[in-house]
Amino acid sequence: MNLLIKTLAAWLLLGLVSMGYAQAEPLTLSEVERLASSDPGIERFRLQAESYREDSVAAGQLPDPQLTTEIMQFPLDRPGFGNDEMTQVQVGLRQSFPRGQSRSIRRERERAMAQVQEAGAGNREREIRRDARSAYFDLLLENQRLDVLRDSRSVFENLVDITERAFAAGTVSQQDVLRAELELERLEDRITEARQRQSRAQASLARWVGDAAYRPLPEAFPSLPQPDDRRLDDHPRLMASQARIQVEDHGVGLAEQAYRPEWSFQVGYGLRTNSDVRNRHRMGAMVMVDLPLFTGQRQDRQLAARQSERQAAVRERDEIRLELERELSSLSSDLERLESREARYRDRLLEVAEANANAAEKAYSAGTTEFTALMESRLLALETRLESLSLTAQRKTVQANMLYLLGENDQ
Repeated sequence: MNLLIKTLAAWLLLGLVSMGYAQAEPLTLSEVERLASSDPGIERFRLQAESYREDSVAAGQLPDPQLTTEIMQFPLDRPGFGNDEMTQVQVGLRQSFPRGQSRSIRRERERAMAQVQEAGAGNREREIRRDARSAYFDLLLENQRLDVLRDSRSVFENLVDITERAFAAGTVSQQDVLRAELELERLEDRITEARQRQSRAQASLARWVGDAAYRPLPEAFPSLPQPDDRRLDDHPRLMASQARIQVEDHGVGLAEQAYRPEWSFQVGYGLRTNSDVRNRHRMGAMVMVDLPLFTGQRQDRQLAARQSERQAAVRERDEIRLELERELSSLSSDLERLESREARYRDRLLEVAEANANAAEKAYSAGTTEFTALMESRLLALETRLESLSLTAQRKTVQANMLYLLGENDQ
């Protein structure tokens, strides 16, 4: 009994939720884009960029000064601070100065790495917008396909009635009745399959917009913005690759600075521990410099490594550009063919297929054609409508992919 009550309550809750979604405003493409833009991946790139900008400030600073303390000339044969005139305690301050322009180069390198992450955020935004649009178009297609199949139910039910009346009148065989009933059952199976595809499409869209994916959708496919005239030059992937080249340029610069010496300066104050001696207070200064004289196995190798990395970054940029250009060329070709096919279906095929089905139905009623021809004409008209919807969805998806590559004029 409790199980029955729980089941009824679950169905009631599902019904109320479905009614709530049915009464909600249709989910528009602009709302899908707005909801999808809150993806955490975008914020991740921006936070990483901010971390590099903070590091760039720190990279441009001098190293922290060092405090030194020292006991000098401490006697071991007569231990004690007041037993020897030479024993003294020293306190000093040391400051290091990095090689050449390495501080400013490190600062610019961190800024370039921040630009890489910013470009990554821009690319992630485009990817999310493209994928959310594609998921929206897929769901819209499945909804429209389901509507077409449901609308066709009355047509196939009418065919069953026609064959039953003809069979009762003795003008057709029972096989025609069975074929009509079979096609009606197959249509019901296709409707069930369409509902399954619709559920999967809703789940895919929910990845980007959450529960809004279960709201009703508009009847027609929405329009998309026009592509940007700047083409591929400002694509975030290319901008990121260009920024990586700058990072490697600074890496080469740092390797070149390794040929220059690093300086340190120290100043100290000393006090003799024997209070009986004169001139107890002492002052000292020291300059230290490293000597990069033998560079063959370290500096030269490091510079060669950074130069190779820089060339690799250039090749990566060229590879990305070639990949984007090939993808754009393929999409442009697909779009041209899809637009041509879609126009052919819209201007001619849909009308001819429906007229052919109506003519076949009249001919069958008049007894001048067989039922097989009638059924094939109705199935052809149905498939033509479904194919027309599929072509529209494909064209919209291709346009969304082109907008990912080229950007949008209204950005």
